Amino acid sequence: MKPIKLFFAILAICYFTSTAGYSSNNEKDALLWKVSGNGLEKPSFILGTLHLASKSKLDSIPGANKALENCEQVVGELVMSEMMAQVSKIQQAGMMSADTTYQMLYTEEEFKKVSEGIKEYIGVDLNQVGMLKPSMIQTTIVMFMYQKFFSDYNPNEAMDNYVQQYASTEGKDIIGLETIEDQINALFNTSSLKRQAEILLCLFEHTEESLVSAAELIDAYNRADLTTLEAMINDTEGPCSGNQAENDALINNRNKIWAEKLPGIMAEKSCFIAVGAGHIVGESGILTLLEKAGFKVEPVK
Repeated sequence: MKPIKLFFAILAICYFTSTAGYSSNNEKDALLWKVSGNGLEKPSFILGTLHLASKSKLDSIPGANKALENCEQVVGELVMSEMMAQVSKIQQAGMMSADTTYQMLYTEEEFKKVSEGIKEYIGVDLNQVGMLKPSMIQTTIVMFMYQKFFSDYNPNEAMDNYVQQYASTEGKDIIGLETIEDQINALFNTSSLKRQAEILLCLFEHTEESLVSAAELIDAYNRADLTTLEAMINDTEGPCSGNQAENDALINNRNKIWAEKLPGIMAEKSCFIAVGAGHIVGESGILTLLEKAGFKVEPVK
């Protein structure tokens, strides 16, 4: 699992924009999918997002704005307003254990490498942010990376935020597939502090490669190339390869839970469901899981 694979999952609370046109030639490659049948009175739609990508991206996705306007309720990974209200809980979850220090996790050379990398992006070194878990520092650094290398980033025009803000304005219900505690556990508590420290070090040892991979991922998303997205997410080669347990915790296990919840939610009202694109691709993605559960799942072109 390369750093970018972890970045993809972490993008639930990270930021990058995506505004290019929609140009996939594969009839099965689409970012918006219609879900019908299996007893549903009205169809629902599932949108694969790059979390907090620009809201203008919706204009280039066939059928997205119409599906959002016509739905009766919006479903996201989280209810964004609730997440903002629990910032202190997220901050607390990102604090290092009192019995662990970075001097215990790194050699002197590694500590210096990470400290210099942190300072390059946020202006302070590891001594000043050492109270934070490596995963929390990584999340912060990734946000700054995208701000530095992708100049069109604008957190005030984020796609996922916009979808829920629109729903709120229109008086539509907003449902979260998981709680802030669920995301905290997935993002900050899945791996040991030692493993988190290894991933953070790897980020600074292979920054250029990670940024290239990020650019390729964004390009694949802009082209609605789900095949490439799936391949990148499932890539186990490279200098920072990881294990299946990490991928399961960040993506696959959550997909299973969501796919069990969605039938009941869709049966109540027609939905516009916006989740990270990493959750819709492949055999373990929610599209395939819903199809196996008896629903008709088809791309919107």
